[in-house]
Amino acid sequence: MTTDKLSGTRTLGRAATSSIARKVAEAVLEIGGPLAYAGVGSRETPEEVLGVMASTAEILAGVGMILRSGGAAGADSAFASGVAVPELAEIFRPEDATEQSVREAEKYHPAWHRCNYFARRAHGRNCMIVLGRDLNSPVRVVVCWTKHGRAVGGTGQVLRLAARRGIPIINLAAWRPSGHGS
Repeated sequence: MTTDKLSGTRTLGRAATSSIARKVAEAVLEIGGPLAYAGVGSRETPEEVLGVMASTAEILAGVGMILRSGGAAGADSAFASGVAVPELAEIFRPEDATEQSVREAEKYHPAWHRCNYFARRAHGRNCMIVLGRDLNSPVRVVVCWTKHGRAVGGTGQVLRLAARRGIPIINLAAWRPSGHGS
């Protein structure tokens, strides 16, 4: 970890970022299953984690894995920046949500009655990220970052859905490679 002298921001060096990204990609590939993964997370994801996300996406795209994400600033954009081939990225936005995906989202949200129209569409989009456009093609794994490793915000909806469907989650806020802690 180094500190930028101008901004005072702590960052991972390029080698450390690449090493962590390789370990994350290896963990994704060890899981097996469909050739799609969800790459999502907070808009407040730390800069050094955004680099890991972009590098992980680049490695996974190199072996033909398809990224599903939401196109938001922060984590979503970092994952998308690592995918050079457009056919290997499925980016779902709130306006892409179908009525069926919105109904599916309602099943997993703890306070649906408090969600406005836009929030419901965003949560419907999150279902499409995890389950595919047809809601019948789930991802292999969810790779994300959330503050304190908790299921909060839109990413929390993704994590609740994945957990209920038995889809593994790699939350970079809490994840440690095998043999390096929990």
